[in-house]
Amino acid sequence: MEVPTVSDVEDVELYDRLEHRSPEVLCRVFNHFYFENVEEYCDPDEYDPKGWRRLLAGALPQETRTWLQTHAKIVNESVDRVHAVAHLNETYDVPETKRDPDTLYELAILIHELGLEEQLPQLIVSARIKQNEMKRTWVLQEEIPLSNLSEKIDSFLQSWNKREDRTKAVLVQQELSNKSVASLQIFAEKGAGVTEELTFGFREGEQDGDTEIPERPELSTVRYRELKQIRVLLKVESGRTLVVFTDEHRRGWTGVLNGFFEHAFDIESITNTIEKQTVTEAAELREEAHESVDIDDNPIEKMTGLINDRSEAALDAVDDSPHGAERKQRLKTKIQNIELSGSEIEDDPNLGTEEFRLIGRTNLDEVFKQVDIEDGFFQFLDRASNESLALVLNVDGRHVAARKTGPQSIDGSRLGSETQLALTYFFDQEGVL
Repeated sequence: MEVPTVSDVEDVELYDRLEHRSPEVLCRVFNHFYFENVEEYCDPDEYDPKGWRRLLAGALPQETRTWLQTHAKIVNESVDRVHAVAHLNETYDVPETKRDPDTLYELAILIHELGLEEQLPQLIVSARIKQNEMKRTWVLQEEIPLSNLSEKIDSFLQSWNKREDRTKAVLVQQELSNKSVASLQIFAEKGAGVTEELTFGFREGEQDGDTEIPERPELSTVRYRELKQIRVLLKVESGRTLVVFTDEHRRGWTGVLNGFFEHAFDIESITNTIEKQTVTEAAELREEAHESVDIDDNPIEKMTGLINDRSEAALDAVDDSPHGAERKQRLKTKIQNIELSGSEIEDDPNLGTEEFRLIGRTNLDEVFKQVDIEDGFFQFLDRASNESLALVLNVDGRHVAARKTGPQSIDGSRLGSETQLALTYFFDQEGVL
């Protein structure tokens, strides 16, 4: 195919936007949108980077913008690439060679190659839930009725936004809904006052950025309130409902969430009613570790054995997973390197202890070689309540507490996406969706 020259490309802005994209990705975009037969294709080395940019901007401008719009939606929704790809691999028949996209641009063209562009809103919801379910899954010990949900939302919005003393508006949008699963996106105004920004008047209402600039622009003031947003997934199971949030729900969302759940479902104070979900394998590991202090002459050896047993099962699960070969190997390396680095006790009435931790830089053996506190340490653990005890694991250089509600980093910071994925296999956690 003849490649247009730069002067022949009408959409120069599009040509410029493609500047830092690799020939491999641009070639995939071209192959997908240009060839009707999947067996027809071009190789990335057929053109240099500038040639691919001219080809897409000159021959396929509309299709190229469609791909870029998909990428922009993914970015704007803060979709995590690793969890999004995991969802695609687990749910759809993704070719082996395309299971490990390195960038969100590759993820965007993969969505088009799989013919899932119409399902992008559902994919975004699923990816966002997957990347938050380890840390933010809660349980309500009753089944929430999801029937007539849209009517319940409309009734709440009318009640909330039309109250005379209301100063901040709220919007609830229903994204997914069936008899057992619903996803809601909630927007709320934040801040104490209105933000004012100076702009040029001719820019107000501008859509595509091509408004003609006047010789003497007039100043104008734009007044607005900033918005915050959160997603809430509801999954109804036998006798309970799982509730997953995509943000910390107790940080600025208590009033809105409590108001919505009370109005829509007659559930009072939802933020105080829900309980953190228990992760079965993490709870069992804690119980077995506590028992090993009671009965075993070598607790560290026994605890290490418990960890190794779970690692072996996790490695088998990764081998059977639909991830690409490179990701499988990275996950297996993380799992193989998990080791005991310490223990923590929180809020223990038996010991009068609010918080106690002993964590080695890599493992406990190194600590006990330096200071003779091993017997006293295990005596302390022996007297601790089972409910307050948790092992601390060294996972890819990070200290992670294996609490009954699931793994959490000791310092409270976010674990890397692949580390999170490795831990779901180690603790045999099933996804909510």
